[in-house]
Amino acid sequence: MREAIGLGMALEQFGSTFFSNGTNIGGVAKHPGKLSKQGHDNLIDSINKAYQGLGNSHKLLLLEENMDFMPVTMPLADAQYIELRRFQLEEIARIFRVPLHLLQDLSRSTNNNIEHQSIDFVMHTIRPWLVRIEQAINMQLFSEQERKKYFVEFSVDALLRGDILSRFQAYSIAKQNGIYNANEIRELENRNPYDGGDKYTIQLNMQDVGQLGKLVGDSRELVIKDNEIRVIPKNEIAIKPVELNINEKEARSIRSANTRTRLAKAYSGLFENVVTRLIKRERAEVMSIANSCFTNRDNQLFGEKLDKFYEDFKEFLNIQTKPVISTYADAIAIEAADEVELKDYDIDRFTDDYQKAFDYRYSKEHKGRITNIVAKAIENNKNPVEVLEKEFDSWEEKKPEQVSKEETVKIAGAVSLAVYKIAGVTKLVWRNTGSKSCPYCEALDGKIVGIQESFIPVGSQFKPDGADLPLKIDSPKMHAPLHGGCVCQISPSW
Repeated sequence: MREAIGLGMALEQFGSTFFSNGTNIGGVAKHPGKLSKQGHDNLIDSINKAYQGLGNSHKLLLLEENMDFMPVTMPLADAQYIELRRFQLEEIARIFRVPLHLLQDLSRSTNNNIEHQSIDFVMHTIRPWLVRIEQAINMQLFSEQERKKYFVEFSVDALLRGDILSRFQAYSIAKQNGIYNANEIRELENRNPYDGGDKYTIQLNMQDVGQLGKLVGDSRELVIKDNEIRVIPKNEIAIKPVELNINEKEARSIRSANTRTRLAKAYSGLFENVVTRLIKRERAEVMSIANSCFTNRDNQLFGEKLDKFYEDFKEFLNIQTKPVISTYADAIAIEAADEVELKDYDIDRFTDDYQKAFDYRYSKEHKGRITNIVAKAIENNKNPVEVLEKEFDSWEEKKPEQVSKEETVKIAGAVSLAVYKIAGVTKLVWRNTGSKSCPYCEALDGKIVGIQESFIPVGSQFKPDGADLPLKIDSPKMHAPLHGGCVCQISPSW
């Protein structure tokens, strides 16, 4: 780096000297005789006074006493002066990972690639330093008690602001999926908030998320196409016969199972957003603990602080996940109750129990995973901090989608089962509403069991035709998911 900057300074000095001399007559003056020292000095002084400097450049040089002048030149083009200066600019910019357009070199920039170069600058040059500063502040400025509530994070939104069309398209997507509310978007655009703008919405004709279950219940009919949820007003509902025959009930149950699968897909984005926030908080806290403990090689203290963090983390976990879980559970309950014509039911207690179970499962799984990888890192003489950073990178990339898929299907099955029990349903049927190429789900499709029974005996090895490996059944399978990625549903057996 020193040599690169030194060469740049040398080029700058050369250019300054070249143009300050101005005469552009660097060369050899040849005298036919022999000059005394005084004559030599007088000759140099007279030439410099008459010709040196930009104001005297390109004048005619007059020589006396039969002297000859032989210029010794190396034009700047021959020395590739411009090319060298541009290369040194690129070399120094490369050292500090700064795109050339930020140094006013637009020779290779266009309106299109400047935006992407700016995003790359934020992601790969600024962001790594911001993360280091965030972790240092979290560790050094906040007490252990304060870190339960607060954490520091730089906002780079202003650096990533695109043109107005791109910004508003992004805002529209974020608002429709419940990520931003209207007032948060107005704040980003330096606009004043308005009353009612703090509510989060999803694509239920852009209604309040908290009113989803109520609206569906009042409308009595739910239609989902792709990821958009719509309700049909009562006056548009076709009159149904009071008594349905077995075939009609079966058809209605199939429609209901497919509707619940679409509901799960529609809510998956909300779950992913929540899990992303959870992992961000976990990363900030756990890395702060790791940096403080492993700097002093205190492995025992790390374990104690990790236990304490995840015990306190349950409160934050509950606050973040409860609105989404309860709203989604209500929507599933309304659909399942409509399927069995159940008018009066209450699943609040069931939802609370599910919420507690989720909080416990999430915390236990993540704490256990961190404990295991740290123990292995120490055993293999690896840096635990680096191992944790890689693990959190993987979590941020994969966990939101994994948790979302599992929980949306699990909640749909658990809530439907609870509603069916209230309605007095005695038998259930497994419905494969996902991929028809899955041998496990296809093998169970259409299987009927009692409502208190497991679809597969606990402790058995389930390997249907076409399956490569058996599934070990460790717990009762009274509803989906049967395996990772399973999106099956259960229905009453008529």
